[in-house]
Amino acid sequence: MKNTRSLGIGDLSFHLPASWNAMSLPQLRFLAQLLNRERTSFEVCTMMLLYSIGGRVVLQPEIDDDFCVIKLQGRRYAITTDQLSDMAECFAFLFDGIFKNNPSITSGLTMNPFPTISQGGMVLKGPSDGMLEIPFGSYVWLQTYLSGVEADPDNMNLALGSLWHSADNWTEPQDEDVALIRSLPSWQRLVMFWFVSGCISRMHRLFPRVFSGGGSAGGNVLDQQLRLLDSLAGSDMTKKEQVRSGKLIDALYVIDESIRKKEEYDKEVERAKQKHR
Repeated sequence: MKNTRSLGIGDLSFHLPASWNAMSLPQLRFLAQLLNRERTSFEVCTMMLLYSIGGRVVLQPEIDDDFCVIKLQGRRYAITTDQLSDMAECFAFLFDGIFKNNPSITSGLTMNPFPTISQGGMVLKGPSDGMLEIPFGSYVWLQTYLSGVEADPDNMNLALGSLWHSADNWTEPQDEDVALIRSLPSWQRLVMFWFVSGCISRMHRLFPRVFSGGGSAGGNVLDQQLRLLDSLAGSDMTKKEQVRSGKLIDALYVIDESIRKKEEYDKEVERAKQKHR
């Protein structure tokens, strides 16, 4: 099966996710709930493994014992602790290092697990997979609020409100939309953030020039976004609303091409200087 890997225990066979996008919503929810407590990445991966195969450890290994007993589908299987460790590494893709004491999630989730959110008669529409189709204006608000999360954690709800909204056409985060997002379970908001984080990481890989330290990503975030908006609109105030409502992917291509041309121009200038030395 695509994006999965097979695992055999005794005469049983399981298919486990091999990437973020292969994880089911229950698995994402379980992962988010696991991270409510301080655990090592190895502990998280082991618990994700047991959850995914429907198993549990019924006999913990003694200090000098290399075996543990897992109960699966009503039967017991004795496995070595090394085997359990090897199997837990199936979920190493969740972290930047499975054996680190402090797990650091590196989200690769780019498929939106919540394309719509319904609650109390309200329906919020979320971005499409990959997030490249969102309006450039939504991206501006998103980055602005994300940059302020450390100063005020509620900015995370405003950032999510930049992407999940009830309006058919894009507007800045609306109070009623953000209020609904605030009322969602913490695990759900965390999964929504993983999706956003995974999409942004993918954008960085697709457009390295745009997001490099020397390109458009440096400096104050709000100032950066306003400068990008001004640049894309050609400093024409009448075109700024058009740019805001345009697709993010179109804006990224324009910025990328602009940086490429500037790099080529700078190289030509440098070559000309070299010739005259």
